[in-house]
Amino acid sequence: MDLLDFLNYRPQLPVLVLLIVCGAMLLVQLIYYFVVYGGMLRHIRKSKKRPIQPVTEKQGVSIVIVANNNGEALRDGLLQFLEQDYETFEVVVVNENSSDDTEYVLFILKENYPNLTVINLGKNDNKFDSYKFSLSIGIRSAKYSNVLLTNVASKPKDFNWLSEMMNPVNSNQNIKITSGICLREESKGLRKSIERYAQARNYINLISFALAGNTYSACGMNMIYDKDFFIRKSGFIPQYAISCNQEDYFVHRHSTKTNTAMVLNEHSFVWLPKYDSFSTFVRMRVAEGFSHKVLAMKDRFLLTLNPLAAFLFYTFAGVLLVMGFPWQYIVVAVLVKWISQIVIYKKCTNRLTIKKGWFFVPFMEIFFFFFDAVIKLKTLFYRKKEKKIRWDK
Repeated sequence: MDLLDFLNYRPQLPVLVLLIVCGAMLLVQLIYYFVVYGGMLRHIRKSKKRPIQPVTEKQGVSIVIVANNNGEALRDGLLQFLEQDYETFEVVVVNENSSDDTEYVLFILKENYPNLTVINLGKNDNKFDSYKFSLSIGIRSAKYSNVLLTNVASKPKDFNWLSEMMNPVNSNQNIKITSGICLREESKGLRKSIERYAQARNYINLISFALAGNTYSACGMNMIYDKDFFIRKSGFIPQYAISCNQEDYFVHRHSTKTNTAMVLNEHSFVWLPKYDSFSTFVRMRVAEGFSHKVLAMKDRFLLTLNPLAAFLFYTFAGVLLVMGFPWQYIVVAVLVKWISQIVIYKKCTNRLTIKKGWFFVPFMEIFFFFFDAVIKLKTLFYRKKEKKIRWDK
């Protein structure tokens, strides 16, 4: 048979319909890669060319941390927050009924650092989420008009972290919400590839949509609220009794194009400890599934559309092959998708300092079709259990 016979192929109507649908699914993905995710790259490119505006006055900021039996982490990690290279700031630590040496460690540090404020809370007998309640206490007790939420286990890039995070606030008085990036340290083996892909995909979506003016969430371990704005909008009070990531509920309801800023300078990043086990990673993915249920239907649709289009593309491509459609066209379409996907993901993850694993992105995408389906089932059948998740862990 002539190798060029496929050029003479004329599809029947059922094949033609499937071909159009398959092509539409490919087009949806290319729009995501080059328009949605490409927007992140264009923004970073323009920001590098834009001259830095001098800041005449730096606003004060309170770093708020909730500690729950974190004595060792406080002893080792709190200094990196207390010694930030910034003029006016304090560190507020809410000690949430710790039974270890947390209170003693904070007492010693308080003796040496006057910019440390300690709030000791007793046992919380309420039925609502204690972490959000404790965080709200810290925010309301803050001395300055801006509050930066983070975690004692977080590791800032360097001592310029606070200055980088405050740049949008100091440059624009309309900014009420400033979102930074917090990345997980990597595990080993196959876990590393799975966790790295999940992390990269989440942040590429979050940043791309935020830059397009549709901020649906943020990293609660590295973000700034205007204190008065936060309190005026009732803070976390409406969600005390529900299980969801506090940013998924608050940010996407009160964020706008003009009052929200993303900080993408790598000096503003913080790193969180790696997951202690794969089951912990799965547990947090289930928690994110619960959290996303409070998002608007539009946000959930946009987050689902790209992976759904990819799944349908592969499905219809397989059906076309079974129906005798020339495999050469299918191979070309798959190569166009894979090359576009790899190039865009490589460029985006490089900006996030995730510089490995981009070559296997198409295969990880296929794996996550099934992995995400399992997570979805868990959110349906383990509702009561997952309501007890602490979002600072």
